[in-house]
Amino acid sequence: MNELMVAIWMVTYNHEAFIDEALQGIINQKADFKYKVFIGEDFSSDKTKEICLRYQKEYPDKVELITRDKNIGNIANALDIYKVCFDSSAKYIAMCEGDDYWTDTNKLQKQVDVLEKNPQYVGSFHETETINEEREKLEIIYGGNTENIVKTDDLLTTKSLFHTSSFLFRRKYLELPNWFGQTVSADMALFTILSSKGNIIKVDGKMSVYRKHKMGYTNTDFVKNTLHQNRIALMRKLDNYLNYQHQEKINKVIQHHKEELMKNISDSNEFDPFLNPPFTEENLDRYYTRKSILEALTSYITEFKGHFLDVGCGKMPYKNYIIQNSLVEQYVGLDIEEAIQYDEKIKADFTWDGINMPFSDASFDSAMATEVLEHCPEPEIVLKELHRVLKPHGLFFFTVPFLWNLHEAPHDEYRYTPWALERHIKNSGFSYVEIKGLGGWHASLAQMLGLWVRRSQITEKKKKVFSKLLKPIIHQLIKRDIKPQGFGQETMMTGLYGIAIK
Repeated sequence: MNELMVAIWMVTYNHEAFIDEALQGIINQKADFKYKVFIGEDFSSDKTKEICLRYQKEYPDKVELITRDKNIGNIANALDIYKVCFDSSAKYIAMCEGDDYWTDTNKLQKQVDVLEKNPQYVGSFHETETINEEREKLEIIYGGNTENIVKTDDLLTTKSLFHTSSFLFRRKYLELPNWFGQTVSADMALFTILSSKGNIIKVDGKMSVYRKHKMGYTNTDFVKNTLHQNRIALMRKLDNYLNYQHQEKINKVIQHHKEELMKNISDSNEFDPFLNPPFTEENLDRYYTRKSILEALTSYITEFKGHFLDVGCGKMPYKNYIIQNSLVEQYVGLDIEEAIQYDEKIKADFTWDGINMPFSDASFDSAMATEVLEHCPEPEIVLKELHRVLKPHGLFFFTVPFLWNLHEAPHDEYRYTPWALERHIKNSGFSYVEIKGLGGWHASLAQMLGLWVRRSQITEKKKKVFSKLLKPIIHQLIKRDIKPQGFGQETMMTGLYGIAIK
């Protein structure tokens, strides 16, 4: 048979210690059809390229090396090899990265045979063992608990159901959306996209090995630190790709990653004096409001992306926090010209007169204004400018106080109800508005007690005594608080937060 039956997708970078085993597992395959591995070698700084060249020279009918003049990165390298495999006109595409390897010499034959006999399936997978750098077997068996038939809904999970090195699929279904190159968890995206064309079948046996090592792509700081943000972004893209037919399952996965992200953020910002001040007697006035604003921002932080505008940024206390925990690529701080006096050392990136923002139309992907709108004499002027500089479908996050003392006098203009705030935002052109309460009745009492004991005109001695007495009461009130689930006649809240979409 002269026609190519299986094109094998392989990407490699600095895999000198592993690539020989990966290629040997492919060369050793026993099959009654023609197959070839297409290797994307991404300008390694070790001897990976030399090893690949040796295999290409020795097995020209089974190995084709694609080299780079410079390092183009894992995603670009992977996309190029997908295209090479597609253009090969092979009937099937199998996968194996340069640091993993196949262990069964009949792997390809088994998987192809199953799909040849069952044309209703788009692909097949098998179980994959896991080893560490010392070649010790780990307990993780990818695909071990996976059902024999996998559907799209099954793949919408927090973890991959099977490993890349076990996957073989029909080439004709490889149609990748434009956003595919922007996703980090490309394997989960690929499996789900293909499953929308048909189910995936499991083939018996452990026939490959996934190698976990410190130089692996999934072990890089970027991938580990943005895992939950990227998974949420992926789920939203898949939701759209699948025409929202699996929204219930996708929302559960998103909620899981949001909760995990909030745990990580809470741990890493435990004693930040502004973002999350400790619960002390000195902080009874601002502890809850800072804590609730941080939680509100965190609940939407995975929506922040691309070019990000912080309106009324002040000292930009959220800048590092947002950059570290979102998909924001460029953070821009904007404040009123006179506000620069807030700090001599930390200044806004841009200033404005409160009427015209110094940016072109559709300049930003997302924006925020925390505790800003209450200071705007004409809030719709600010909101309309925000709407103008946001890109289509851009997101705007906001918070405003409801229960707070006069501050920054005489520039404290409003305390908004949810209905008034929504009206102002919609009048400014936003198509969708979502508003929630920062705290309920118990939190409101806790906040008032804290403001009274720390900011009222009582003596320092009384502040000290009453702070000690009120601290446990305030703690219990915050602990027992129930945030408003909606807004009605007897709703009480400490403040409001939400998003608006252009």
